[in-house]
Amino acid sequence: MTKKHGRAEIRFKLEHDLYDAAEEAFREAGLSIETGLMLFLAQVAKQHIEGKVVDEPHDVFATVDELMEYLEEREERRAAEKAAARQAKKNEKVLAELEREEKEKEKERLKAAKKAEKADREAAEKAAKKARQEAKKAEKAAKDAVPQTEAGVEPQAAAQPEPKSEKKPVKASEPVPTEVAIAVSRTANS
Repeated sequence: MTKKHGRAEIRFKLEHDLYDAAEEAFREAGLSIETGLMLFLAQVAKQHIEGKVVDEPHDVFATVDELMEYLEEREERRAAEKAAARQAKKNEKVLAELEREEKEKEKERLKAAKKAEKADREAAEKAAKKARQEAKKAEKAAKDAVPQTEAGVEPQAAAQPEPKSEKKPVKASEPVPTEVAIAVSRTANS
């Protein structure tokens, strides 16, 4: 590293430190950056005119350009940080909205499940009630049937003809007595 290069590096660091200090001074004095920069540049120009800072005129302009570039870069960094913060807030809002929607959907699912459970329970209660009514009707019919048999009236099931005693089948070659034939024809006609 040459002596000239080393001086330039030190000078660059000192200038940036000076820029930071100047900016803090602007803020403490209640000045905007632009106004403070104008005052600062006026001071640099005054010192240059008096020959206290630099030997060559283009060094003043290099210092001004460096200052402007530094301030622009810093503003870009701050703008990027603000944009990142805004995006983070938007992401948080979107996430909160998604969580809220998910909770609402879960509530709706629970509500639908409760409604379905209630409908199933009501259907089961109706079926049980109907079964009880049918059982009562059957019990009542059974009770009604018992008094009729005691009174001498046979219930409908008993009114049906009882199966006749089994007779031995008649062969076609055997003659059928006429009395049996007449009884069979009467039974068939009735």
